[in-house]
Amino acid sequence: MTRHRIVLTLLLAADAFYPRRARWTDAIAMYGKQLKTMPEDATPTSVSNAHYFLGLVHEKSGDGDRAKAEYQAAIAANPRNEDAKKALGSLK
Repeated sequence: MTRHRIVLTLLLAADAFYPRRARWTDAIAMYGKQLKTMPEDATPTSVSNAHYFLGLVHEKSGDGDRAKAEYQAAIAANPRNEDAKKALGSLK
């Protein structure tokens, strides 16, 4: 198993853990790490989803400005990301 696959497996496990327990700081760190460790040939969908989920966590933690930036990055990476579009549109 490659280092990237191991990190990805750990991140996926944490993905289910942190948000359910409202551990926003940990979730933000986890998604940030996921974005930093993505290979250069990562699919636009993978990059977009990582930004989208980071945006969700920022929004849940009360940081609307950072959430907006992440949703915009998600849409830039994959203009077909309807979830990111809806989330961006719903920000107050």
